[in-house]
Amino acid sequence: MAKAGLKILIVDDFETVRLLFIKCLGELGYSTVHEADNGEDALRMIKAASDQKIPYDLIFCDWNMPLMNGLETLVTLRKWERKGESQTIPFVMVTANSDESAVIDAMREGVSEYLVKPFDAGSLQKTIERVLNRLTQHVA
Repeated sequence: MAKAGLKILIVDDFETVRLLFIKCLGELGYSTVHEADNGEDALRMIKAASDQKIPYDLIFCDWNMPLMNGLETLVTLRKWERKGESQTIPFVMVTANSDESAVIDAMREGVSEYLVKPFDAGSLQKTIERVLNRLTQHVA
């Protein structure tokens, strides 16, 4: 899939982090980037996009957020996918937390990849490449 065609959702409660994502993704050639400031809003956006048949191709979601954290967002999304209410969307957990038990919990729930804060365009690109490479391997 072409970079410009990749539809990405950034979920983070800090506007500065969302702006950093948008800046880095723009530098990398990704232009279709949407943002949500919490998990509840993200799930509404994911559902609406899926209902309109223009789903997200990739989600970057912060772990620690008010209202609904990243793990809760992931769990809800994966439940929808199992029920057929949404397609499977690669989900990258963004965190400064390297707690092994938290990583295991997210893996158990179907996280696609991790991105550790702080990040830059280079680490973001490597993360995207790993996720997309796994997708093409599953399709092939």
